Amino acid sequence: MILRAIISTIIFIVAILPSPSLATDSKQVAESVYSEINSPFCKGKLLRDCPSTGASGLKEEIRILATEGKTKNEIINTLYNRYGNEIRAVPSSSFIGKMAWIMPFLFMGFVLVVMVLWLKSNISRNRNNYPRKSS
Repeated sequence: MILRAIISTIIFIVAILPSPSLATDSKQVAESVYSEINSPFCKGKLLRDCPSTGASGLKEEIRILATEGKTKNEIINTLYNRYGNEIRAVPSSSFIGKMAWIMPFLFMGFVLVVMVLWLKSNISRNRNNYPRKSS
């Protein structure tokens, strides 16, 4: 009877202890979340790069959520609901989200093409306005 109670207790303790792979997975999930959101405490910095005490508390909260088995997407959605889209460091998968990240590069490319064409036309116009010296 006592032996059965001891064995049952040991099995129960082993069952509730987190496995090393779960700890590693939860650490990877937490680190991934830190790299995909901006810190609400340090404007313009990722959460992983923010040295504030508020960011340290948020990182600890994320670690706890990951240890509880929450997925990366669940944690990120929880943070978006709490802090809003201002902390989004990765574009959303929607069309508008992707366009918001692509449009500045398209605009810069367009401006570059316009500048090159303008310079080419001005250079050729200036060459025609000044006669060449004949020797």
